[in-house]
Amino acid sequence: MDYIEYENGDIKYNLYEDGTACVRSANRYKRGTLVIPGIVSYSNHIYRTTRIGWSALKDSWFEHVIIPDGVTTIENYAFSQCSYLKDVRIPDTIMHIGEEAFGRCYALKEIILPQSLHSISRASFWMCRSLQSLSIPDGITAIDHDAFCGCYALQDIKIPNTITYIGWRAFSHCKNPSIRIPKNVRKIGSQFLSHCSNLTSIIVDVENPYYDSRENCNAIIETTSNTIIRGCKHTTIPSSVYSIGSDAFMGMGITSINIPNNIRTIKEWAFAFNSSLTNISIGNQVGSIDYHAFHNCPELVSIIVDSNNTIYDSRENCNAIIETRTNTLIIGCKNSTIPNSVIKIGEYAFWNCKTLSSIIIPEGVTTIGRSAFWECSGLISVIIPKSVITIEDGAFMDCRSLQTIQYNGTSSEWHKISKGRDWHRNIYTTKIKCIDEVNL
Repeated sequence: MDYIEYENGDIKYNLYEDGTACVRSANRYKRGTLVIPGIVSYSNHIYRTTRIGWSALKDSWFEHVIIPDGVTTIENYAFSQCSYLKDVRIPDTIMHIGEEAFGRCYALKEIILPQSLHSISRASFWMCRSLQSLSIPDGITAIDHDAFCGCYALQDIKIPNTITYIGWRAFSHCKNPSIRIPKNVRKIGSQFLSHCSNLTSIIVDVENPYYDSRENCNAIIETTSNTIIRGCKHTTIPSSVYSIGSDAFMGMGITSINIPNNIRTIKEWAFAFNSSLTNISIGNQVGSIDYHAFHNCPELVSIIVDSNNTIYDSRENCNAIIETRTNTLIIGCKNSTIPNSVIKIGEYAFWNCKTLSSIIIPEGVTTIGRSAFWECSGLISVIIPKSVITIEDGAFMDCRSLQTIQYNGTSSEWHKISKGRDWHRNIYTTKIKCIDEVNL
């Protein structure tokens, strides 16, 4: 549609043939209050403001904005990165708020969403870290991914019964102590409550046919698969649950985990990023533990696998999880000792174990897996046995404190080891000492 570009005061518009006006930009350096006119007069014609355009006020310095009645659309990035914006008056005529429309409005404390709104788009209020309260009106059916991710001060979240979809990371990194999932929610994206360490109460409406919180377990369970998809520090795992889903307890502030005997599967990232987690106990029926299930739990000191588990073990009180059939250590911690019967350090086994200061890899180990010790920033010394024939990609990458690798073979044998790309990237001061007194 053809339009005329028009400037009136601090605001620039696109004026369209159908009599509507779209705010195109404004004086971004002006402080105080921006009042957007509802009517624009130009060349004996009247235009009604119906849209705030794509990135129209992005990175502006306004502290208060009043949007007039009649505006139906706030387009993508319209107010993104307005760091001083404290409040916005949104009229009841708004039907659509675009992607990242208010993203990174760090000072925004409160938002009242109108009843006319149909959905909340991707990252609409992403990183509004001063936002404290939120009332989502009836009529909204979808909260898209990242909608309120990074709203660190957000404590009061009420989800109406009209919601059917909650997207990936929708409320990640919020401070809400409780959440209630209404009866019509049919789909919940991964990580939608990850890193909400204040969360202590989770309730699913008893009429919801897709999810439940059976036995007052303080968790969201996918009913058909009997999988916990979101838990918290006060969750109790019911005996009818068989799987811990992806990122189910990610960043939830838990300090210990006792996986009961009914659990068979622990999915990727299930307990990752729990910085206060110290103890893990794995039941006897767990038959699958995905990579990164316990990633970035730096205070972990005790790992025990039930002695009746036939798939995994923690032989010789090693404080690690070993895949029994392959003798591969798949998850370790700062107190791990590697048994002589282990032949491989698995991929990402000690990834980001920041408090691990030294490790002795025993004779018999043949492979140090991809990224096995990646980002072990406190690792100072490593002993590698002569039996190692492969060091895979990124095995010691970003171990920036690593001073010494003691290799229990000759320098010529060291050079014969197959070493993957970037196996020691970003460890500039490390000395490799061989038994023939050659330093590499």
